[in-house]
Formats: sequence, C-alpha cells, structure tokens
Amino acid sequence: MSMVILGYEKCAMELGSRIKNEISRAGYKQIVFADLIGIQPSRLSNYINGVRVPDIFTLKSIADQLGVSLDYLYSGKNESYSLSKKYMLTIFDKGNIRLECID
Repeated sequence: MSMVILGYEKCAMELGSRIKNEISRAGYKQIVFADLIGIQPSRLSNYINGVRVPDIFTLKSIADQLGVSLDYLYSGKNESYSLSKKYMLTIFDKGNIRLECID
C-alpha cells in the first residue's frame, strides 16, 4: 500500500514542479497567476508543492493560461494524437458520459 502512496506523491511532486517551472517561464509571480486562474494562492502553493493535485478543470485552466498541453503537465511530454474519426462527447447533469462516433 505504501508503494501506491509513494507513487502518487512522486507524480504530484512532478506535476507541481512542471507547473512551477511553467509559471516562472511565463514570467508570472505565483500570487498573480493564482488570481488569473481564479484560485487562492495557498491552493496553487499546494499544487506546486505536491500536497494536492488539481482537478481536471483547474488543470485545464493552468495549461491554457500557460500555453502548454495537459499531456505536458501530466507527463512532461508534448505528444499530440489525432483521431481518424470524429467523436462527440456528451456529459450529462448526473455525471454520465457518452462518446459517440459522428464520422
């Protein structure tokens, strides 16, 4: 069980490190960046220090504001994938998700 926790902690720390590096690269102070994406500076600090992991919506805001991909923030790699068909993702009020091929 502790190996899973250590793996999670390592991933959280790596994610936080990439967020911190990209904030610095973009020339933002952390307090200003937190305000730009609509979160408390203490929450951003928790993400950067690997104490917490942002939810997907916050992570998307971070990526968009910094001009990087979600893939890069998660893995450190900038890989792009293309789908051969078009899909439509529908998210319903109760959290159900449906993916339909429309091509």
